[in-house]
Amino acid sequence: MTDPVADRVRFAAFELDLRTGELRKGGVKIHLSDQPFQVLRTLVDCPGDPVTREELRQRLWAAETFVDFERGLNAAVRRLRDALGDSADVPRFVETLPCRGYRFIAPVSRQPRPGTAEPLVPEIADEANPTPDLTAARRPIRTWGPMLVAGIAVVFAVVLWASGFLPKHPAAQSPPATHRFMLAVLPFQNMTGDPAEEYIGDGMTEELISQLGRLDPSRLGVIARTSVMPFKNTSKAADRIASDLGVSHLLEGSVRTTTDRIGITVRLIEPGTATQLWAGQYERDVPNLLTLQREIAEAVAGQIMTSLGVTRSNVHAHARRH
Repeated sequence: MTDPVADRVRFAAFELDLRTGELRKGGVKIHLSDQPFQVLRTLVDCPGDPVTREELRQRLWAAETFVDFERGLNAAVRRLRDALGDSADVPRFVETLPCRGYRFIAPVSRQPRPGTAEPLVPEIADEANPTPDLTAARRPIRTWGPMLVAGIAVVFAVVLWASGFLPKHPAAQSPPATHRFMLAVLPFQNMTGDPAEEYIGDGMTEELISQLGRLDPSRLGVIARTSVMPFKNTSKAADRIASDLGVSHLLEGSVRTTTDRIGITVRLIEPGTATQLWAGQYERDVPNLLTLQREIAEAVAGQIMTSLGVTRSNVHAHARRH
């Protein structure tokens, strides 16, 4: 089982903070909802050992909770693999044990939380043969020694500063780290009432995720399509969706079509403040649907850049020029 002092578990490029429930890769936070997090935590508790599906059921759901356990667990493991970039066919982290459960197969290291020290073991004195404490006799020397060295260093620094060898102005402080937004593009709503037109909204969603993913990743993180598709046609409130996905902003939209025209509405929302930051409407002829989707996605990406103050990634810009 996990050492209670070890709050952080490392494997490959990932770090799992058991205290805050956060998963990071290379220092970048990866959204992981509660059930996939509990699955991961249970597996890394005993790396290399099988964990049965029944053990996971007891960990994820209370005894009195009635759910479709098999389907829920499969979905939680699937979302965990998506977050880790893992594969059920060729696993690097989570191995499926048919008819039994799962096993975590990657090497795991544990890191204690800062400031944690080994417990001190008190010394027991031998009352029959007390030994003089020779260490105590040396303490004045050990106390004054470092103070004397520090005093000499201070005097030496003052002399250098007065002589002009050291700069008299403090070094310029590095600029503070910029804020990184997390954005989810929700599946577009099909307002035509015709299920055969669903592919238009789905294509618009994918194109937007692709275009926004080309913006500066240090300023804007975009949630993958597999994570947002479960929220298609959901009745959940925006703040609940943002909480589930771990994002600060949502981009939602809808599609209306006629025989030869298509209308698309897009809104940028900040759920934490219940604020609509920007909205746009686009109406075009549809001689080429793919071209139309790309043009609208690029226009929306430009508006996102303006609203959130992000830029296009230099890497993607270089790739487009070549």
